[in-house]
Amino acid sequence: MRMKNLFAILRRKVLVCCMVMLLASGAAFALEISDLHLPLTRDEADDTLSKEYISEVLNDGTLRRSWQLENRKVFIDFNVGTGNAILIAITYNKPVSKKVGLADANALAHGKFAKGSKWTLPKNDEARRMLLDEYGLENVVRRMMEDGSMIFCETDKDKKKILRVSAFVEKPKSNRWQLLTLKPKDSKTTALGGTVLGSNDVDAIYKDEERRRSIPLASSTSTSATGSSTPTAGSTESSPTRRRRGRRTVLGSTGHVDDDDVYKTSPGPSLDSLDSLDSNSTKEATKGGRSLSFHQPPPDWLKKVGIEDPQWWHYIVLGVGGLVLLLALLKSMMSASARSKQRKNYKKVVSQSSPMSGVKINRR
Repeated sequence: MRMKNLFAILRRKVLVCCMVMLLASGAAFALEISDLHLPLTRDEADDTLSKEYISEVLNDGTLRRSWQLENRKVFIDFNVGTGNAILIAITYNKPVSKKVGLADANALAHGKFAKGSKWTLPKNDEARRMLLDEYGLENVVRRMMEDGSMIFCETDKDKKKILRVSAFVEKPKSNRWQLLTLKPKDSKTTALGGTVLGSNDVDAIYKDEERRRSIPLASSTSTSATGSSTPTAGSTESSPTRRRRGRRTVLGSTGHVDDDDVYKTSPGPSLDSLDSLDSNSTKEATKGGRSLSFHQPPPDWLKKVGIEDPQWWHYIVLGVGGLVLLLALLKSMMSASARSKQRKNYKKVVSQSSPMSGVKINRR
């Protein structure tokens, strides 16, 4: 009975481990801030980003995809006509420290800040009003990217916490934080370029989103064979897990407001802490990604079973499978031992209960 109880306990633990590993392998496909970048197309997002998003058609005719992460909501706005992302934003459920916010900003930038750029403040009150009215941003610092896009960090009034990180490809045509969501079968219409986006158009976009959601994520082997290495936030290389499809720099005709008109040419004293955190935050933002990578070539036996580019969850699943087989073997051995003992006990009982046992035979 003790052996049976032991096996039952082990079996329960294995089942729990299997459930945990399955959840962990599912988490491997969750969105990471380092997965985001600009330029970005809707097609590329279909291939590389987590499918756990909510789609919303906005009343200016654009499309928003939102992901809910731990203390963060991440969303990307796409121009439906061109397929290009026009905004990537990270909003925090609760304000975060500058260290955490800068780590996210650096992960989003992938080290592609413009040469010599630093976190800078608006130049004057007029610039601050323009940022509030057109960008919908208040209490911000910004940094320019190599391709002309901008990353903004929005702080609280005391400039001690970061509320939101956003990357704009170009100057927005309106305050994007105030846009309304159009639901399927919505009778509202809005302008999309020079055309009208009616309820049928809204339905078509939502149907297209469902089609795109079913597109499988591109395998990392599609680009790892090129020999590119995994980037850090301080590198200028692109992630090997992404498959570029029609990627290009998108600045548009409006562009951003000129630096000399809006921003100080050098960061003020209140930004020293941001600049000093910059390099440390970059290292922190990429620390987790390297710990789970495998740089050694996979064993031949993995290739034989069809695993060309093993990830960490492959090893976990294989380990759990091996543990299950080992427990099954132990169970078989214990069953065989129990049956052997039963046979011995049976023979012993039979020999003791035999009518000839214990009878002395007198021989003459």
